[in-house]
This record gives sequence, C-alpha cells and structure tokens, in this order.
Amino acid sequence: MTRALLAEFELFLIALQFLTRVPVGATIDFTPAKVSDSAAYYPLVGACIGGVGGLCFVIIAWLLPAYIAVWLTVGLLLVATGCLHEDGFADMCDGIGGGVNKDAALAIMRDSRLGTYGVAGLVLLMGTKVASLSALASSAVPLVLIAGHCLSRLSAVVVMLTSGYVRSTG
Repeated sequence: MTRALLAEFELFLIALQFLTRVPVGATIDFTPAKVSDSAAYYPLVGACIGGVGGLCFVIIAWLLPAYIAVWLTVGLLLVATGCLHEDGFADMCDGIGGGVNKDAALAIMRDSRLGTYGVAGLVLLMGTKVASLSALASSAVPLVLIAGHCLSRLSAVVVMLTSGYVRSTG
C-alpha cells in the first residue's frame, strides 16, 4: 500500500475506535489532528456498524421471531458502539429538561449521572427504534440498519462542519 493509502486507513481505524468498542491496536497514533480528520470516515464506519447489525438480525431472525431478533440486534449494536450516541442523547435530554438556562443545561450535560429526563428519553428512543424496525418487512431491516447508521454518522459530521461550539473552552 502507498503511504497515502495507509494514512487514510489509519484515519478509518481511528474513526472505528472512536465510534465503536472495536480495538484497533496500540500502534495507532491518536493525535488531535488525526482524530479530527477521522470524522470523514464516520459515515463509512456507520455503514459497517449497520452491516454488522443487519447480518446479526438475519442470523437471529432465522432462529427466532423477527420482533425478538430486532430487540437482540438493537442490544448487540448498543454493546458494539458502547452506547456512545445514547449517552449523548440522555445528556441532552437531561440538560434541556432540567436546565433553567444555558449554563445550568451545560452543567447538567457534563454531569455523568443519569437523570429522569435522560431515562425517559432513552426509554422513548429505544422503544421507538424497536417499534419502527419491527414494523418493517424483515427483508428491509438490514438495509434500514445500514442506511440509518451511515446517515446518522453523516449528520454528525454535517453538524460538526456547520456549527460552533457551545462552550468557549473544553
């Protein structure tokens, strides 16, 4: 492989390490610049995550009813991703639900504890995800998982490119 191709593969591995629990090895150089540049690969990592989820669904649905396969697939994807997005979603729910002003909301979001709004948000999020996937034809579930995980990571990249930081530091 050429040096440029190896550098791009390293950025993909950094993105994979950031967005999942997949260990990529200690030889990767996780500099702030490389971590930032790795965001270009978030949609590809999302497609890989969705592909793994789709494959898991197909295998489980071959053995169990589709509704159960959806629940187990969602659970496996939570483990695979380390609940990164769910943690952020719960923090956002707690901050918006409990914060009376911007500073209070930001302080709540930095708190590692899970609050009532976060729990309620997660219950609604997981319930909606399972209900939506269960309402689909089983043949569509793998494709929706791939597209959903890819597009959700793409939307994160778009937000990063078009938005400013809420805090001036940190």
